[in-house]
Amino acid sequence: MVLGAIAFTSAAAVAQTGSFCDKVKAVTVEPAVAGAHWGVSVTTLDGKPLCTLNEAQLFRPASNNKMFTAAAALALLGPEKRFTTTVVGEGELAGGVLKGNLKLVGGGDANFGSHEVPYVEPARPAKAAPPEPPTMADIEELADQVVAKGVKSITGDIVGDDTYFAWEPYPVGWGIDDLQPGYGAPVSALTIHDSEIEMDVTPGAKVGDAAIIQAFPDVPYYVVTGATTTVAKGGDHRPRVHFDRPVGSRQIEVSGEVALEAATAKSDLAIHDPAEYAALALKGALERRGVKIGGTVVADHATANPAMAPSDDSQAQATVKMLLGPTALAKNCVLPGFAAGSATPVTLATHQSPTLTDDVILTMKDSQNLHAEILMRNLGAAVGCDYRASGGLAIVKAYLTQVGIAAADLVLYDGSGLSGHDLVTPRSLTQILVYATKQKWGETFKASLPVGGVDGTLANRFLPPSTLTGKVLAKTGTLGESRDLSGYLTAASGATVVFSVLVDNHLPSGGADRVAMDKIVELIAAGN
Repeated sequence: MVLGAIAFTSAAAVAQTGSFCDKVKAVTVEPAVAGAHWGVSVTTLDGKPLCTLNEAQLFRPASNNKMFTAAAALALLGPEKRFTTTVVGEGELAGGVLKGNLKLVGGGDANFGSHEVPYVEPARPAKAAPPEPPTMADIEELADQVVAKGVKSITGDIVGDDTYFAWEPYPVGWGIDDLQPGYGAPVSALTIHDSEIEMDVTPGAKVGDAAIIQAFPDVPYYVVTGATTTVAKGGDHRPRVHFDRPVGSRQIEVSGEVALEAATAKSDLAIHDPAEYAALALKGALERRGVKIGGTVVADHATANPAMAPSDDSQAQATVKMLLGPTALAKNCVLPGFAAGSATPVTLATHQSPTLTDDVILTMKDSQNLHAEILMRNLGAAVGCDYRASGGLAIVKAYLTQVGIAAADLVLYDGSGLSGHDLVTPRSLTQILVYATKQKWGETFKASLPVGGVDGTLANRFLPPSTLTGKVLAKTGTLGESRDLSGYLTAASGATVVFSVLVDNHLPSGGADRVAMDKIVELIAAGN
């Protein structure tokens, strides 16, 4: 018997003569979308199938994959889980002098140096006031604590230590085109400011002037080269600015043009080594407080040992089964090689993350890839005692199969869905949605989903005059020619139904598949 599993009725045993299901299927063969591959699973809250189409076939989940990661994290780490970032002195502290290195040690806090939690629903109908430039108050807070401990000078280096996770920054299957934008930021146990910088380009005072380029946060990490030109107003006034940062490079090449009086153009670029960047930010904060630093800034990474045994799926299954059982005991992992590196370390500062609940809500509402990957790595480190990405993935897979999802329905390579190798079935998504409703963390999970016409990645779908505004709570997903939408829907009868609509290989131009998908959701609501 599978532990904690929900029983799901076989779709083959369910008659599908209802008109709404016929109408749903008819949408998928309309000329504009007939060449795509469609999958549909609609069930009651108890898991009884109401409509199915290719529900056992595999599709790319894109960001629907985040639902699996979030569910596993809420169940196994707990909604109140927090993560700690620490500043450690390596050596003797006497007379205000730290004789050794100062380490900024990451503990898997995805929100460190950020300002995005708690998630705030976007203002409507008027736009909210422009946000303040990004700040890193967490770094300033740690610097204040270090100075309060009496540190006036440091003889060694400032070290960014992210060895709580193995340094495997990019999951298998992430495309090279995804590694420069902020949504493809590298995964680190010492992330900072979502491991991205905001590049702002503002037109000059007159035609012919160079545009003004600013980076936020303003940490002197990247060298910006190239130029943009201010041109006369015309057309749609949209800036045409291009940024190029080769993977691993600390140089950003900028080119293009921006129209006079155009709005500021903003681009989010990934930080290629977040631990090094965080150490540099801390060094600057300490120096602003008068601390003298004798060394430089370095990053300390833990390379995954290729000689280590592959992640043990059977062990992961046993661990998850134990944690889900009635006599669950807290797991106490001691990971090798992650000590501060000194015989006499001294803790000088600590920072606690927001709760895991806050992070899950942000991750799901904004479809934050980096946060999903960090959640998965934290599962590996804290639950599976495995600091590698594969360790976290093994825990997620073990959890999903323990709650009743067939292993054959899951081909997972990351925690976010950005990998093009991920494959899942529509029924696996409705199964996790049904299962979540029976769990004590289920309301948190449901509240984390974007709401149609209201917030998150559904803020601009199902808007009035749609009758579904506020009645669709679902996770979106977009990856290349794949699009997904899975969640809960308040139907015309007032009942809540569970649905998953997946499409692969749609035409790359236009949005006919999205229009068809939303039409399917409307038909599901009208027919139940």
